[in-house]
Amino acid sequence: MLRRTTLVLGFALSLLATACGGSGGGGSNGDPDAAGSGGPDADPNAPDADPTRPDADPNAPDAAPCTPGTTQCSNCLDDDSDGTIDGADAECAGSLDNDEGTFATGIMGDNRDPYAQDCFFDGNSGAGQDCAWHTCCLFPDGACPPHIANHGNGFDRARDCGDQSGACLGGACAELAPPGCDCFGCCTVCKDTTCKDVLINPILYPSGTTCDYENLNNCYECIKNTQCGADECNDNPDDCVLCPGQDEADLPSTCSGAHVCPGDLVECDTNDQCGDGYYCSSGCCILSID
Repeated sequence: MLRRTTLVLGFALSLLATACGGSGGGGSNGDPDAAGSGGPDADPNAPDADPTRPDADPNAPDAAPCTPGTTQCSNCLDDDSDGTIDGADAECAGSLDNDEGTFATGIMGDNRDPYAQDCFFDGNSGAGQDCAWHTCCLFPDGACPPHIANHGNGFDRARDCGDQSGACLGGACAELAPPGCDCFGCCTVCKDTTCKDVLINPILYPSGTTCDYENLNNCYECIKNTQCGADECNDNPDDCVLCPGQDEADLPSTCSGAHVCPGDLVECDTNDQCGDGYYCSSGCCILSID
């Protein structure tokens, strides 16, 4: 029985070796394209895997050039992996903003006073090109946090919210504010289909409260100061101005997929299209901080 089994097994192995082209691995009956056979490469004239699939459009426009800057909001990268870059990111306040992941600017000493607001977008908390506005002026009546409203002499709207047009128009703050924002960081921010006027200055929020693009419900609602900045967006059903957080797909159908800029601002996709001294924010060239 053992001899018979051995013969059968030997015969089977012989057949297998013949089918595989012999034990040399490179016999004349083997696959000429098999690895190690020395045969030719695949047919260079073979048709595409999917002959019905169109080639890339040779007439498609090239992406707008983007020369990297030195901060997160100017480096041509999506630093917080939210799908938006630099001035198209709702959390970028300007060219020197070094924190693309929150409404904070990442600028040392910037916007540190919770009781009086100057220009949010100028990169400092001091005087100069700033307006001066009591923080509670930015809140609806009765909504200002008590620790701010009761500070010092307390808050009085008639006394503390006077005309700011001279101070604002005498400086550059209005030109630094992105579309949809006033000078003091009250901005119309849109997420999905919801737009809200919110205060984006992190110093105004209690410890442990996160107001950012992913947590807009935690943000204070605000009233814009129309004397300084406050170029509107989302203020009528046919508005084609991009608010922070929007792209052209979010605009009404009457815009035909194209945005416009308020006033005489120039439309842009990247900073390179704005030129020196300007920053591309929400699709429009605004004045940049030196």
